[in-house]
Amino acid sequence: MAPERQRPSPLPLADERAFLVDLRSADGERHVHFFCMAPSQREAIRRSACIYPDLRIVRITTDDGSRWVFRHGAAEERSSDGVGRGAGRMLPPPATYDAGPMASLASKLVAPGRKAPAISTIDHTGTKRTLAECKGRYVVLFFYPKDDTPGCTVEVCSFRDDWAVFRKAGIEVFGVSPDGAESHVKFIRKFHLPFPLLVDEPAKGKAPKICSAYGTWQEKSMYGKKYMGVARTTYVIAPDGKVALRIDEVRPEGHAEEVIAAIKALTSAACTPSNSASSASTKARSSPRTKARTPRASTSTPASKRR
Repeated sequence: MAPERQRPSPLPLADERAFLVDLRSADGERHVHFFCMAPSQREAIRRSACIYPDLRIVRITTDDGSRWVFRHGAAEERSSDGVGRGAGRMLPPPATYDAGPMASLASKLVAPGRKAPAISTIDHTGTKRTLAECKGRYVVLFFYPKDDTPGCTVEVCSFRDDWAVFRKAGIEVFGVSPDGAESHVKFIRKFHLPFPLLVDEPAKGKAPKICSAYGTWQEKSMYGKKYMGVARTTYVIAPDGKVALRIDEVRPEGHAEEVIAAIKALTSAACTPSNSASSASTKARSSPRTKARTPRASTSTPASKRR
């Protein structure tokens, strides 16, 4: 009897690394910096393409400073079998690198993979809320500048309209702004919001605590005048209490759909076996074909009126 052939032991999965993916719309009007944790550049491309199927990947920066730069249109060109034909080129790690307008803010914001800062505050009803009470569930924490302003209203209403999806999935949703409980109550009643808004009203002369802990309290500029305010940012916190995803430069319209797609991509990536050990050493040259999302009707607000 022939001896039983031993199966080779599977290759160990590569550790996940931080990737900054720059995406831009074809007309150049929308520019998104997407931070994610992934075992390889190929996987970072796949996740980005799933979450932002309407945007073109411009470049990817790894945590060691190396860049993957795509030629114009590379991320949009597809072959009949769904493989992207456009290939980028790997550049050596630069001495200095400007990743765009979010580069100077990235060090202040909480990076994916890090433990989410603790939260202890009250919501609009005066009920004490902590992040610890949500352990074991996904948490969406979206930071917005101010109650009842055009852009913020569009954003919170997108979560309201998709509330059934979050509730069915057991995902907790919290809005955070430097407004008081009274302002939150008026905002909730006016637009019939089904989720809590956390109070992060700052003491006189001080910064709001939660916004500061999550790095969203930033210097902003409007009409040449600089001031401190909230950078519109959304965090997705995993059941283990770590930041699974951060979305910067949030566009209010349809943002809830964007978050739902991101969480689906995260959960599917966690459930799908990965061959990342072999792909980690392979230069990423393609991204899978993804179906474009059907745009939903939403109230469009001119950029000049958004906060």
